[in-house]
Amino acid sequence: MTATDTTRRTIDAVWRIESARLIAGLTRMLRDVGLAEELSQDALVAALEQWPRTGIPDNPGARARA
Repeated sequence: MTATDTTRRTIDAVWRIESARLIAGLTRMLRDVGLAEELSQDALVAALEQWPRTGIPDNPGARARA
């Protein structure tokens, strides 16, 4: 398995685990489910583009502290 394969599998796993929480949190903030889903997908695309180059973050599903 290549590093790219590992990165892609990690992104897939993080998306499965975190996407519902991310969309729910954005929906509460924005009051717009469609926009929340769009922004979440934008974050997924950013990870797909950046993580193969920069590496997987230490805590890829990190939650912001309020």
